[in-house]
Amino acid sequence: MRRWGVRLFEILAALVAITSLMLIILPMFAHTVDHAPKPTCERNLRQLGAALIAYAQDYDEKMVPGHGGLRWPGIGWAGQVFNYIKSPRVYQCPEDTTSEVKNAGTLLSPVSYAYSAWVAGLHFSHLKTPQTIIVMQEISNERTNIDDPAEANSPWYSAATYGDNMVSADGLNAGRCCGRGLPQVLASGTISGCKSATFAGQSNMGRHDGWANWLMADGHVKYLNSIYVSHSPRDTAPGRFLTCGRAGMHSCIATFDPLGL
Repeated sequence: MRRWGVRLFEILAALVAITSLMLIILPMFAHTVDHAPKPTCERNLRQLGAALIAYAQDYDEKMVPGHGGLRWPGIGWAGQVFNYIKSPRVYQCPEDTTSEVKNAGTLLSPVSYAYSAWVAGLHFSHLKTPQTIIVMQEISNERTNIDDPAEANSPWYSAATYGDNMVSADGLNAGRCCGRGLPQVLASGTISGCKSATFAGQSNMGRHDGWANWLMADGHVKYLNSIYVSHSPRDTAPGRFLTCGRAGMHSCIATFDPLGL
């Protein structure tokens, strides 16, 4: 008569199969956790996005312009939206270790984000596909007087960005571009569209395990690796270091170009 039951080798075989399966699944799960959006940083950017939209509603649908009289638009944006924020903490990503300091009695608060010079001062209607257009990216090592619209007594005004490089100005309104001579450092990864080796201050890795948060013009936040970000899908200048949007490459998900994707 046949006996029904489970033999020892069958139990061992099942355990080996389960263990092998777990060895495959767990690294995949860990990778997913590593690249999960960082909620506080994402929430901060959403609040900043709401502030930009509120500003535009108060100023005839025009985006924050930055300080006037400078070579590049968008510089000094942080102080111009502080009345819509009211909290210095919103300007800093928890993963940004930049600390606040005092300069001649003025508190300089960390600002973890740069504002797009491409959209500064534009009428909102000029942004053709707001859900694909980046208006802020992550940076580090920036401090400024955010609770003053003019950012008075700041060694450096809050930075603007063209995606592939940053622009800012010191307290004497002397502008600097391309990361050269700037204390600020991009923390979003190498942006497609730039010759990354030519720009000082260009990080090759996003702040969050190689990824970063990107604020879109419509106020929502995308969590992307920079390989999915385009300087401009219409930029075909020779020598451009593009990682998306061209033949044989994956599609771009977001762009700094005000015309969108």
